[in-house]
Amino acid sequence: MKRGECPNNATHFVDLARWAMKLDYPERTVSLGARGYYDDDWQWYDMQTCTWQFPGKNFITWEGQCAAKYPGSSPLTDWAGCILLGSAGAEFWGRKYEEGWELA
Repeated sequence: MKRGECPNNATHFVDLARWAMKLDYPERTVSLGARGYYDDDWQWYDMQTCTWQFPGKNFITWEGQCAAKYPGSSPLTDWAGCILLGSAGAEFWGRKYEEGWELA
């Protein structure tokens, strides 16, 4: 069974969101992945999306593209971090060398 980047890289970002939202364990998890960029011998998906549903209708979604720097990829590939969207606005936490931002 292929698990892709969810148990590897996603856990770091999902933990940030869980801690900020004061969430424990999810009730449901859905994941979709595919090999969409190159047909090579790499074992994992090169793009994957995972969504976790937590009690109280709280959701966390992680999206990863391992071939993100290639032509036609997402314009949001030069940073990695966590965006928290809520009824009071949004916050972004980046890596320690990236500036975050807050929307009110």
